[in-house]
Amino acid sequence: MRLEVRLYAGLAERAGRRELVIDGVPDGLSVAQAKAHIAARFPALGPLEHVRGVLGTRYAAEETAVLVGDVLHLLPPVSGGARGAGGAEPADSEPGDSEPGDSEPADSEPADSEPADSEPGDSEPGDSEPADSEPADSEPADSEPADSEPADSEPADSERGDSERGDSEPGDSERGDSEPADSERGVFELQSGPLDPGLAWRRVAAPSCGAVVVFSGHTREHNRDQRVVRLEYEAFGAMAGPEMGRIFAEALERFGPASASAGTDGAARRLRMLAIHRTGVVDVGEASVLVAVASPHRASAFDACEFLIDVLKERLPVWKKEIYTSGAVWIGERS
Repeated sequence: MRLEVRLYAGLAERAGRRELVIDGVPDGLSVAQAKAHIAARFPALGPLEHVRGVLGTRYAAEETAVLVGDVLHLLPPVSGGARGAGGAEPADSEPGDSEPGDSEPADSEPADSEPADSEPGDSEPGDSEPADSEPADSEPADSEPADSEPADSEPADSERGDSERGDSEPGDSERGDSEPADSERGVFELQSGPLDPGLAWRRVAAPSCGAVVVFSGHTREHNRDQRVVRLEYEAFGAMAGPEMGRIFAEALERFGPASASAGTDGAARRLRMLAIHRTGVVDVGEASVLVAVASPHRASAFDACEFLIDVLKERLPVWKKEIYTSGAVWIGERS
């Protein structure tokens, strides 16, 4: 059969192209077998055991059959999924790994916002942002649309799983509080321009919410004993929205109304969630990811915000290339 393959980040660089069309592929191969076949046909790609396959907009298990007409996406490890590889951290600090200058102190709020926990009797000192400050990755500016475009910038290829798109697409929302139902499902956007933490705060804030937590991950100036010049982010846009939608759904299950104990008011655990990720070039000191969560009480807001940034870093198909004065490296891939 003929197999179409899409490549991303370091894989695309090594191949010198983003698409492969391979004829004469045996029928009935699993994802693992297809990867072995591709590696043999294109040795420049190197071993593909560490690469995950995607069919449609979902990660595919290694034993999943690749059917006629499928497009197989090969995804190198995302930056957050290989945290600590080689004894170094990415130049945008992971949750819990902050160093001086990595981002805002744990208590910081956008300058034009209210304290993170504004409900009477529900606020304590230091109730603001989680002490994690890692952005995820995206691509040079030619890979994604302009500011706040829908996260489905690549063709869907008529693949499996493409029906799950809605909840996380930026097109589902308008800025501000006019679409509370969207925020309660979770809103995700890829954005090529600067991020505004204050605007993110305002988009999730609501009279029913006594707590607003905003996490902002920034690029730091040194990593791997080298001076970082900038970051370049690449995203698989058609998958990023649906995958973030699944992450939002997991956050709601863990920390939202469904998680309330029997006999308690589930409305007290309502969540309003927003995640925005940069694409293209991000300079030192700039934010590359924002996660904002509002809830009636601070515990749910903190827990959900930390969960969202942690899982986003592990699963969102976004890659980061660190550019140094002496070279460059894709974070997470063989690094």
